[in-house]
Amino acid sequence: VPFEGIVTYNTLEGASEETLAQLRAIEGLGAQDWVGLFSPSGVRTLAALREGVPGFALVRKASIGRTTSTAIESELGEVAEAVADKPNAEKFLEAIRQHDAVSPSHRTSEYGGS
Repeated sequence: VPFEGIVTYNTLEGASEETLAQLRAIEGLGAQDWVGLFSPSGVRTLAALREGVPGFALVRKASIGRTTSTAIESELGEVAEAVADKPNAEKFLEAIRQHDAVSPSHRTSEYGGS
């Protein structure tokens, strides 16, 4: 059967110099901030970024699900502060909000969305 193959998803690991420069430009980056992690490759990229971006090692981690959470534990030796019950945007945001509700000292001011 003839078919045409197209790439619908591609994983690129690492960060460009432009991305590093943008992260380094964030003033006061630290424990009040969140990084969203959606795959084990994203966790590996985070591990590399933490060494080159001041304050990035303190940023809280939100995981889209169990596989990504397992990668956080194995790659970083840490646990995600927030884990989505289901891998969708609503549950992801809900997990972050639930964490912030019990940890008000690190509450973020905006979440986007409704």
